[in-house]
Amino acid sequence: MVFSLEQRIFLVLEYQHVEQSCVQSRRTLQRRFHVRRGSSDNAINAMFEKFERTGNVNDDRIGNIGRPRNAVTESNADTVQQVIRLQPRTSVRSFAFYAGIRKITTLSITRKNLHVFPHKLQTRQPLTVNAIDARCDFMNAMMKTVDFG
Repeated sequence: MVFSLEQRIFLVLEYQHVEQSCVQSRRTLQRRFHVRRGSSDNAINAMFEKFERTGNVNDDRIGNIGRPRNAVTESNADTVQQVIRLQPRTSVRSFAFYAGIRKITTLSITRKNLHVFPHKLQTRQPLTVNAIDARCDFMNAMMKTVDFG
């Protein structure tokens, strides 16, 4: 249960006042602050031990619990950008390997931060002059069909 700073201070002082009785200090906290459930004995003991050790009852873990949610940082974006400048024709997988970042993170950095939309080019064979002319003729015929019905 997350307590406010005032509640944590009260709990530590009350715990010391009632000669380290978790049950009595929890009940006093519930009556004073109208808390439905108090914290467990282990949490009260840990809070008091921390107070004895550091002289502080602040909750250090708020905001720092668990793994970071976003790996897209400025330093990672700079790293990916440097790799792209050095080897512009390599794949996203290779960018990720050289930058030391996961592939999904590298892909989101290239799209969101660098505004580059990587895709895999597939060049089978170069177009001949006849094929280019045939495509232009087809395009012109389609334009006439669309314009005149």
